[in-house]
Amino acid sequence: VDAINLQGETPLFTACDQGHVRVTLLLVQHQATLDYPAAYGMSPIMAAARSGCLQCVRLLTEKGATDSLVSERGRTAADWAREMGHEGIAEYLGLRESQRQDRLRPPSGSPTSSSSNSGVLFPLDEFLQGIRTAAFFSAPKKLANDDFAPTNVVDYSFTLKDGAELKMKDYIPKVHAQMRAMALINSAEYAEAWNLPEDKLNLAEGAGRSGSLFAKSNDDHFLLKTIPYDEVVTYLERAHAYYDHLKNQPDSIIMKVYGLYQFQYRWETCYIIVFGNILHCRRAQSDPFPPTSDLQLDIFDLKGRVPKRGKLFQNRGGAGEKVWKDKDLERFFCFTDCNRRKFLRQLHADVEWLKSNNMMDYSLLIGVRSLAASGTAQREL
Repeated sequence: VDAINLQGETPLFTACDQGHVRVTLLLVQHQATLDYPAAYGMSPIMAAARSGCLQCVRLLTEKGATDSLVSERGRTAADWAREMGHEGIAEYLGLRESQRQDRLRPPSGSPTSSSSNSGVLFPLDEFLQGIRTAAFFSAPKKLANDDFAPTNVVDYSFTLKDGAELKMKDYIPKVHAQMRAMALINSAEYAEAWNLPEDKLNLAEGAGRSGSLFAKSNDDHFLLKTIPYDEVVTYLERAHAYYDHLKNQPDSIIMKVYGLYQFQYRWETCYIIVFGNILHCRRAQSDPFPPTSDLQLDIFDLKGRVPKRGKLFQNRGGAGEKVWKDKDLERFFCFTDCNRRKFLRQLHADVEWLKSNNMMDYSLLIGVRSLAASGTAQREL
């Protein structure tokens, strides 16, 4: 993957120099050396900056490439971008350098915005306006193969109060509209779910290691999450197979995606995915417990790890909203025979689909609600 041509350039350098984003991503995924120097000490990120490929620059920095290297001609990647007139890239790299030297700190979050890793204050309210607008894209009666093409996007543009422009791309909108229709999600209700009050207008960092930011819809039915560009590519490449699986397996326990968007604000690009909140429990009208009952939710994020033999774990009692791990699992999950067989059949079908697409679901998320009311026995959902 690091083979050198007659000019002393690696495939990664050439891909960046020519602005081939998907080739760059493929090489990075196959462990290409990010800072391998070419002639005159030019690194791949310098080539990407010189060619004006912001996505290549962002991809390399996200994967750990060094953007502060200096070539034999005394230029950094930011210098090359500035010299070639790519001011957006120069500004992006310049801000990263400023943060490294602690001369510029990201602005603190406000009720209507959230800060990205590069210090840009994202206008979350306008993001949600874009999602609400795209929610009314009607689902076709039948999808064509072209509807799944990664280039099948609908562009939107919004002018903010400060005069800046927010650009939005809605990826494969017909597919996601059809997926919402399959889940019986009404367009108006979906749009209204993202009409958040001020106290909920913020992106919070999740508990995982990815550093992704999350927000929950007003009715708790949906979540949105920021994802890196390589995950966008992976999803779009498998979108057709994913849709077919969910259509054939309506009870699938794989996450249901209802929208994928790109937002461009100033020099920053952000990718957001919207999916169903598996832990939201729609309570049946026949439920004997009153709506005001205290619903305790225990969440288990299981990855198949086995605790060390002989290690004891304390019974911690009620979990509230805390997420428990494998080492905290000290109980069984009880099903009726019918539900147990149904769950295992569905789990097997989902695992086989993941295997056939060379994918791995990182964890099994389980939510258990304990419903209790005075004078009644406790039970679980």
